[in-house]
Amino acid sequence: MKTDEKALYFIKERLYDRRQGLLSDIDVLDHEYKEVYNPHDYSSGMFRGTTDQMKSELDFIEKLINDVENYF
Repeated sequence: MKTDEKALYFIKERLYDRRQGLLSDIDVLDHEYKEVYNPHDYSSGMFRGTTDQMKSELDFIEKLINDVENYF
């Protein structure tokens, strides 16, 4: 069982690292590019799709972190 706890700890730490990376990327994208956002522009649509995908991944990771923490 000790090996399982070490593995879950490592997984949890990796999830926290990814979560922090996503939060910082979303923060940068939301605040730096908000002034140039145009819904009729291709690059703005790509920007919106990228941020929406990052937010979706963030929700998934937060649910996964919650599941791992509740396992202990």
